[in-house]
Amino acid sequence: NLYSDPQSSPAAASTGASSTTSSMSSSSHSPTTIPPSTTATQDDSSTTSPGSPRSTTKITSSSATTTSPTASALVSSVDCPDDDKTTRTVEIGSKAQTYRIHCASDFGGEKADLASIALPSFDKCLSLCNSMNYFQDRGDVGCTYNWKGTGGQTPGTCWCLGGSDKTIVSNQGNIVAQPV
Repeated sequence: NLYSDPQSSPAAASTGASSTTSSMSSSSHSPTTIPPSTTATQDDSSTTSPGSPRSTTKITSSSATTTSPTASALVSSVDCPDDDKTTRTVEIGSKAQTYRIHCASDFGGEKADLASIALPSFDKCLSLCNSMNYFQDRGDVGCTYNWKGTGGQTPGTCWCLGGSDKTIVSNQGNIVAQPV
C-alpha cells in the first residue's frame, strides 16, 4: 500500500480521525480519485507546567478528482454514418472553407503531417486544422480525427494533414474532413 492509514498512527487514534478509502482505476479514460494525503505530528517534549505533558496534533487532508473524456463522448458533433459524404463549412473572419466528411476513413497518398494533438471533439479538431488554412493562407489542410484510438493512439487524436495529393482510404474509428 503506497498510502499510510492515518488510523494506525497514535495521533490519529487520539483525535478520532478517519481515513478515506479510494480506488485507483486502471483505465486511463475514466474518473480517477486521488487518495487523501495525511500529515500527522505529535510533540510530547514541551510542557505547560512541570510534569504535565502537552500534546499537539496537526492533521491535514486533501483530495482531487480528475476526469478524462470517454471514447463515446469524443465524437458527439458528427453522427456517423449519417453524416458520411456530407459537407461542413467553417468560417474564420470573412473566409469560409468547406470540407467533405468521410466516416470510417483516413487520409492516404502523399500528405504532410502538420500537427497531432489529442482533442475532446471532432469539431475542435476541424477548427484547429481550419485555422491553419486561414492563418497560413492555405486551402489544402484537412483533418483526421481518431475518435476510437485505433493503431495504439490516444482516443481523440487529431491530425492536421496538408498536401494536394491526399486520398481517402478506409479506416474504422476515424473521421476525415477533406477540403473541397
